[in-house]
Amino acid sequence: MSKKTSIFIFLLFLFSALAFYKVKLVYDYKKDFEQLSKIERKISILKDQNAKLKLEISLIDSSPYIYEKALKMGMIEPQKINKL
Repeated sequence: MSKKTSIFIFLLFLFSALAFYKVKLVYDYKKDFEQLSKIERKISILKDQNAKLKLEISLIDSSPYIYEKALKMGMIEPQKINKL
């Protein structure tokens, strides 16, 4: 083989290797982006649940009757939660 042919084959091989490496990088980026999106959705769901629970706690605290009923059903008093 001539020198030009061997250089051409080497450059073609190098270009192909770089192309496959780029595909791998794009695939990894997309996979990481999807995982980040799932985590952000879970965080959003947990924030919504936290807001709902805070609202329920404020409603329970606002009514002595509901508070007593909740204690009878097994709710732990807020002061006891902080000690756990």
